[in-house]
Amino acid sequence: MSTLSDARAALATALAGLELDGQPVQIFSAVPERVIPPCVMVGPGDPYVNPNFQGGTFGESLLRLRATVIAGAGTNDVAADNLDELIVATLAAVDVAQPQGLYRDVVERPGRIDLNGQSFLGCVINVQRIALL
Repeated sequence: MSTLSDARAALATALAGLELDGQPVQIFSAVPERVIPPCVMVGPGDPYVNPNFQGGTFGESLLRLRATVIAGAGTNDVAADNLDELIVATLAAVDVAQPQGLYRDVVERPGRIDLNGQSFLGCVINVQRIALL
């Protein structure tokens, strides 16, 4: 596995075990063919690799990852509450994963996310990791 794949796998592993209302949340390392919420999809951030970040040392790069959090179905109020709970749980899981080099960054504004012809309520949580490339 490459350093980039390792970073995505580390984030997916850190998020494994998330639950929403006692039900397991599926974690994907790519957009699945069929999205069944609640779920979190791990993928590259933007920019994905930054070799010239402030505070870095020679050979280090800042990797950015995205955890796209999708709430479960329901009325707008229920879906919004579910999304809030899932955001908080995802941030807590990233905090626990700091020894693996994962650090939370910004949480983007919740809204409609279109995937495979379907619309869901969700948001993107940005995560960073420093790595040698």
